[in-house]
Amino acid sequence: MSSHRTEEPTVSASGGQATEQVITGFRAEVDPGELKDLRRRLAATRWPGAEVGSPWQQGPPVAYMKELCEYWAHGYDWHRCEARLNSFDQHITRIDGLDLHFIHAPSSHGGATPVVLVHGWPGSVIEYLDVIEPLRSPEDFGGSAADAMHVVVPSLPGYGFSGKPTENGWDIARIARSISELMLRLGYRRYIAVGTDWGAAVAMSLGQHEDSGRLLGVSLNLAFADPRNYDFEPNDEETAYHARQGAYLNGDNGYAVIQATRPQAIGYALDDSPAGLASWIVDKFHSWVDFDSSIDDAVDRDKLLDNISLYWFTRSATSSAGLYFEAFSSLFTDISPLDCPVAYTRAKDIFQISEREARTRFSDLRRYAGAARGGHFLALEQPAFFVDDLRQSVRALIDPPPNEG
Repeated sequence: MSSHRTEEPTVSASGGQATEQVITGFRAEVDPGELKDLRRRLAATRWPGAEVGSPWQQGPPVAYMKELCEYWAHGYDWHRCEARLNSFDQHITRIDGLDLHFIHAPSSHGGATPVVLVHGWPGSVIEYLDVIEPLRSPEDFGGSAADAMHVVVPSLPGYGFSGKPTENGWDIARIARSISELMLRLGYRRYIAVGTDWGAAVAMSLGQHEDSGRLLGVSLNLAFADPRNYDFEPNDEETAYHARQGAYLNGDNGYAVIQATRPQAIGYALDDSPAGLASWIVDKFHSWVDFDSSIDDAVDRDKLLDNISLYWFTRSATSSAGLYFEAFSSLFTDISPLDCPVAYTRAKDIFQISEREARTRFSDLRRYAGAARGGHFLALEQPAFFVDDLRQSVRALIDPPPNEG
């Protein structure tokens, strides 16, 4: 992977003192040799035997993977994705010793609300490409100028075009601090954090530790609550949510256990075999997206391969898995209360909580909503809904509650 960079010095205040920082312009550009090598490796794939049992029961079926990889090699156009990425202003800046890549899409409306959209695994900035323009220019997409947002979309450390950690300690709290510094460096003194998957964990960490004068609130598409704080028995809806969580913990989290304990071991396979990487990622998309008969119903095949290709060309399978080593063990145990304003939209996801469950953790829950369609990758699966829903959440977060109005 190669890129073009141009340095753009900016000044930000950190710790009360002005320091010069460098923000470098970035353009994605895959070397033609990398594309040739991808096709060579796909052609040389040693396929496993046919699956035993029902299709998808033990992972992606061989027939599906052969078809997907054939298309990846001979029908898919990475340059289309590359051009889409480069249609936005992209940058690199060094924070806490690590390069952080981000898309910056400020609105033309000076009073727009700054939002940072944070992805998770196995996602990337690709998840949010379809929602950036409607968020920053709402009047061009059926919305009101009053809903305009300044949009920042970072790649998590170890993911995509961001730098790869070379030391332990890049946990959720440290990532949250880097996001906070990024927003300050861009001149956004107040902002809203939006996230799902690991991005939701980062947003909630900001909700716990960011200065209340800076963080307007957090908007979540995935959230946890602590059952030890419930003073009620689960109803039918909540029982169904708990059953889905149990199914994940008992049969769908093998990838997480491996990445949380041996990310380097699995990395040799994932960073060496494109078919292996595709299978590893596709398995989770199939488990987590909301579809009727086929995964293609929920996520366009080209967009699925855009996301997989980004992992492949940046060789970030190992480094992204490292976040599980740093943070997965505490994900279900560190469920601290949040006192900041929160908006939560319940997607048809692995983890779902009811409104009364949410209120046991979020003391200032400004909005609770449910998506009729769309799963774990809500912005990718249902971009129009995501845009409208986030507009409503941002309104709720920036307006004072009735008792303070």
